[in-house]
Formats: sequence, C-alpha cells, structure tokens
Amino acid sequence: MRHPGPVRLLTTLPVWRQALGLALAPTLPVLLGQRLHDHADLLLTSLLLLAATVLVALVGGLLAAIVGAVVAFLVLNWWFTPPTGQWEIRDSTDLIALLVFVAVAVAVATVVDHAARRAEEASRARGEAEALGGLSRSVLLGEDTAVAVVEQVRAVFEQRSVALLSRGPAG
Repeated sequence: MRHPGPVRLLTTLPVWRQALGLALAPTLPVLLGQRLHDHADLLLTSLLLLAATVLVALVGGLLAAIVGAVVAFLVLNWWFTPPTGQWEIRDSTDLIALLVFVAVAVAVATVVDHAARRAEEASRARGEAEALGGLSRSVLLGEDTAVAVVEQVRAVFEQRSVALLSRGPAG
C-alpha cells in the first residue's frame, strides 16, 4: 500500500471534497444562525448545528468539521447566549453547554472521518485482492509472461517502476 502524500495526511478524501467541506464549514453554521436566531432556542439550534457539522465531516473530512464546530460555537455565542450580539458569555451554564457542543461535534466528526477512511481502505484492499487473484490465475494458467504480471502488479499498487530480477549463472 502506498504511503499517503503530504496533502492526504489528515484525510484520504480528494482535494475537491476537502475544499468543498472547508467552504461549507463556516457557511452552513452562519446561515443557520441567521435564519434561526429569532425563531429557535439554544437547544434546537445546537442540534441543528451539530447535524451541520456532521454533514461537513461527511463532505470535507475532519479538518473541515473542526472548523465548522468552532464556527458553530461562535454562532451559538453570538445569536443564542445572552447577551446576544456580543462575544461574551455571562452564564457559566451557557459556557459549559457551548464547550460540550464543540467537544461532541469534534468527537462525532472524528468518528465519521475515521469510518470514511476505513471504508475507503477496505474498498482499495478489496480491489487489490481481486487484481492479485486475477494475476495468480493468469500465472497458473500460463496466460501471461512474468514481465506482464510484474507490470500489472506495478499498476495495481500504483508504483512508478518495478524490477524483475532473475538469477544469473553466478547466483
């Protein structure tokens, strides 16, 4: 299995999905906050923002979900905890609720990201196993030369090059 490149160390998602998730991370919470601040309470809004954070995790991975959770915290503070319209939290219960919200959002996002990574790894492993099974059948039936088999192995494991070594008269 290949070692992930530097862009994929945090997530195995394609770059376009990470970018979309990072675009949604601040946008979804702010739009929800703007729409709900006159019509909903802290509890309902917290649950909706938690759902939005999970959605961001599904789309863009863990980093986007963490950004979304922090933005959601700020949205909840600005529009739903007294005094509203200020970056101040006077009631310690509200502070605890906001901190628990961020902790739960990050925990759920981590689980979602972990599950997505495992699913992708399982799919890749299944594809590699099927390809190697096909290669072994072709070798046993004598359908492919050793060079063709080695080339197929290179392609399956996404390597730039491979070498096929044979023993010479000296060993």
